[in-house]
Amino acid sequence: MPTKRIDDYDGSTNTEGIHHMAIRSISAKRRKELLSLDDGMAERIKELMEQLGILDRDLARALNVADRTIYNWKTTGQVSRKLLPLLAEYLHTSTEYLVTGGDTDQFQKRTEDHNVVQMERSLDAAKTVGSVKSLITRYVGIYEHDELVNSVQKNPQDFRNSLHNFVDRPQSRTSIAITLNPDQLNLPGIPAFAFQFMVDYFKDFNIGDYIAYAPDIVPSRGKFCAVAYRLKGNNPDGQWTWANGYYVATAHRQVSSNMGENFFAIRDFSLKIDPDKTNEDDVHITPDYEFALVGTATYLVRWLDQVQILKQTGLRERLDTSYESRRNLRFCGK
Repeated sequence: MPTKRIDDYDGSTNTEGIHHMAIRSISAKRRKELLSLDDGMAERIKELMEQLGILDRDLARALNVADRTIYNWKTTGQVSRKLLPLLAEYLHTSTEYLVTGGDTDQFQKRTEDHNVVQMERSLDAAKTVGSVKSLITRYVGIYEHDELVNSVQKNPQDFRNSLHNFVDRPQSRTSIAITLNPDQLNLPGIPAFAFQFMVDYFKDFNIGDYIAYAPDIVPSRGKFCAVAYRLKGNNPDGQWTWANGYYVATAHRQVSSNMGENFFAIRDFSLKIDPDKTNEDDVHITPDYEFALVGTATYLVRWLDQVQILKQTGLRERLDTSYESRRNLRFCGK
């Protein structure tokens, strides 16, 4: 509805004095750019389908269109306006990206591992550093410590395999966001899970810290890691014990061109409270034990203010739960 200008309006219903908003002029070059934005949509649809491993026939069934329609989209990019939002949803992206190629807040699977939840966002040109044109925000699920320990007790490998469940249901647990260079996503050491520390006796870590672990990289001397171990014997169904600490090999200098393989050949090492000191709480893994690496700590998130730690992270509730677990049920008659 046109807007009436107050200074010209005399109370009548005629159209005199009605103010029409002027349409700003657009250069011929800009007009051409805007009209050609969807020229690359066919290629973007094709690339996203390849990244996600989606076949034409599967996408056609999901959208209730003919197989030939998907082929045409990948050839011409001419998608009906009605189906565009649904197509973007199935391709884990935005309509903006499909139409314009813009990278704002688009969810993508940039690695061969489709079991990641991440978002790519372009950097401002003025802030671009070196060759990094955009950054990936990857979401890492936070596990309750007891949940993690109980899962590892059954089978460390089953726990590692279960990490992919977070991707299927990312809303099922909270997470921390880690910023990554999209050109370095194949670098080992990107965390796959995290939990909150409820102890304060490890050097370099505070109570309330969130520690994130990467299962795909082994620790070097003095690096913090988590290991599951159990006595060797004739009981293959025996429970595993969770332990973490600073890794220090005993009577062994870990010098190798392939430390990833060399780590699992070592049969005598300690997980220490302090890498530079001996403590009675250090865990010593001897040749009598078999062990499995759960993960190496590669990322740390912490509040610097104690009030924020207690109020924002749920630490107090976790501590209460941990304290309650110490109840002497025999004394209580339960």
